[in-house]
Amino acid sequence: MKAKFVLLAFSLFVIGCISTEKKEVLYDDGAIVIDINSALKSDGLYYFEDMIESVELIPLETTEASIVGPVSECVVTDNYIFVNDIYDNKGGLAMFDKSGKFIKRFSRGNGPEELPYVSGMFYSDDNLYVDAYEKIVKFSGNGEYVDNKKINVNMVEIQKVGDVYLAIQPEYQNLANKFKILKFDSSMVKMSALNLEPIILPFDSKNFSCYDGVNCLICKFADNNIYCYANDTFKVKYRLDYPDFEYHIPYEKYKGVRADDLSFEQDIDEGKYFFSGSISECEDYLSMWFRTKGIRGKNVFYNKKTGKTSLIKNHDRSEFSPLSATSRDSKACLSGQKNTFSSVISPAYMKPNSWENNPNNLFSPKDIEILKNVKADDNPIILIYKLKNDL
Repeated sequence: MKAKFVLLAFSLFVIGCISTEKKEVLYDDGAIVIDINSALKSDGLYYFEDMIESVELIPLETTEASIVGPVSECVVTDNYIFVNDIYDNKGGLAMFDKSGKFIKRFSRGNGPEELPYVSGMFYSDDNLYVDAYEKIVKFSGNGEYVDNKKINVNMVEIQKVGDVYLAIQPEYQNLANKFKILKFDSSMVKMSALNLEPIILPFDSKNFSCYDGVNCLICKFADNNIYCYANDTFKVKYRLDYPDFEYHIPYEKYKGVRADDLSFEQDIDEGKYFFSGSISECEDYLSMWFRTKGIRGKNVFYNKKTGKTSLIKNHDRSEFSPLSATSRDSKACLSGQKNTFSSVISPAYMKPNSWENNPNNLFSPKDIEILKNVKADDNPIILIYKLKNDL
């Protein structure tokens, strides 16, 4: 099995030691200021294990038909698990039930309900939407084909928000040299386009977070504004504030450099960070990833109810933590449950006797038996974390 260690994570599982009185400082444009500065000063005295109420462990069934390779994306719903892999160029989208039993692999090809390539997927209004190159294919929550819609523009990400679709077109894909948010109606007919300020270094990852299908957050590389689409309007909802730690990228020096190159990182001073353009959100919490020199970075956790920010820290040996090293990050979402998130780990890269690392007794005796008996070429394991109510 060619599976890599892959974690699909929301990275929302740890709170650090920083706490402040609730304050929602508003700019004139109505944006809420998130105090990242105080969080980055923390050494992170708490670990994600301390924040978890329970963990559900689901090993995906391993058969010749169901074998899953390196995972690019995973969606976990109330009843099913959808995994997209790139196994030997012959994988694709596979479906399992919530016990991990294999159900089917979606057909590949160019037919109406076939998937030539899966570049992304999301779950909304009890349906699964798959971005399949030049079309959006809609499946019901139980994996039955519903319809498909053609896409006539180049884009890197799409999300259904209410009755419309939003799509991202980065600077390098349009003549305006600006980060564009395109809006389409339910038939994928373009309705409008919003140009956000250009940032020379484009960002090719998850720019959307829409946990409830209604309020969509939009972020971009090295931009401290987090935008929101709701009620048919775009506005800045959050503004990230960290004057003591922020690294200001010299755009003119690195003009034309792709964000996935990140060659400018060699000039970053120790202790300085920039916003990676990666966020994860649930009903009560928001997490943001800040990058620094090399592959290092920090996760900051924001409590929407209290306004507190905290630094996330991870146990050194906890490979089950969503903060462990990974070659590919992509969120997994769970529908219908408040503050519950999921990740996936490949047995091929689990450490020997990994079950012995069980902080706070997160894993049940049944879970430990599963971890003891898993084989390196078995399918990945889905872990579903439920956060404590009051963090």
